[in-house]
Amino acid sequence: METPLIKQIPVGIHKDISIEDYHADRDYISASGVKEAIKSLRHFQYARTTPKVRKSHFDFGNVFEIALLDYVNGTMEFFDKVIVFDPEERPEKEKGITSTINQNWKKEIFNGDKYVIEKTGSESMETLVEMLQSCARDAVIQKLLRNTEYQNSLFWECPESGLKLKARPDISKKHKNVIVDIKTTLDASPKGFAKQVANLDYPTQAMIQINGAVQTGLMEKVDVYYWLAVEKTPPYNAQIYEFDKNDWQFVDDRLNYHLKILKQAIDENKFVGYGQQADNSFGILTLELPMFYRF
Repeated sequence: METPLIKQIPVGIHKDISIEDYHADRDYISASGVKEAIKSLRHFQYARTTPKVRKSHFDFGNVFEIALLDYVNGTMEFFDKVIVFDPEERPEKEKGITSTINQNWKKEIFNGDKYVIEKTGSESMETLVEMLQSCARDAVIQKLLRNTEYQNSLFWECPESGLKLKARPDISKKHKNVIVDIKTTLDASPKGFAKQVANLDYPTQAMIQINGAVQTGLMEKVDVYYWLAVEKTPPYNAQIYEFDKNDWQFVDDRLNYHLKILKQAIDENKFVGYGQQADNSFGILTLELPMFYRF
């Protein structure tokens, strides 16, 4: 029996592609793939050829986005996409969750096609409500999220590198030329979130989304890019951060540099490790001793 062909996605803006189909596409490269390539080309190749494992914290972030947009726009999509798991609703209430029937019931829920969150505890429905209430108390957040489009899928060919790229901005405010990326976090303070932005390379993801919005025609230009950071632990602070436009050119130049290296690696099917950072043909790096070693 022949394996069915995966339909290739044409360049442009797509509003009807699910997040599962977006991630399943291997014809285009996402920000996640580019960030792996920046670590090393071998990281990129490994990530591209290794089956993805579903991670609960990514699921919770998606669940929060659905709930937040439902709240702001008055839609009712949450329970079409999310199941709140409550062990008290198990079919054999007189038995523990480890009974065969109760275990099968739990597996059916967690192996289904919906997001699943617990009723209470860490990253739970209880937490979600606290986070939503925090956002509801901030009039600026409410205004920022109104009259927006959620998760347009953008596919285009990068003019500088020739690579086929994709992006899926959380929120697009087209009439204002604004993009908003929602981030759940343990620490939304200026110092704490700045560290997370750097460690997870959010600027690269932001610049890919900015370029994608312009290249696909979603916006003629992007004037402002925001991160909405919402804490998932008490006191559940919610804070808007603007991506400083003075940093855009540096991030864009860095991005294009790595995209060209990645394009060459793909063309030559040659994915090296950290030696790509060397300034010599042998791939030898000079070790820089950390400052703390000298004291």
